[in-house]
Amino acid sequence: MTKLTSAADMARSVGVDPKAFRLALRDAQFPWQHQTNDDWSVELDSPEHSSMRTVLVTLLKKRKKPIARLVGRANSAGGNP
Repeated sequence: MTKLTSAADMARSVGVDPKAFRLALRDAQFPWQHQTNDDWSVELDSPEHSSMRTVLVTLLKKRKKPIARLVGRANSAGGNP
């Protein structure tokens, strides 16, 4: 039996807004991209699932960058490490 996952489920599992994730997926313009208003549901461990995970990781990294910069500034300004 095929197991499916959706973009919303993937996003929620790591604390990302599902709408932001779906927007990033649309921006990625995958050749297999679904039709407008279709679900972003894919088979687990499929190449499409891997592509979606890559986009999700990219979103997570972008979200953490500003925090890292602030921590770096606090440390260089004599703040607590």
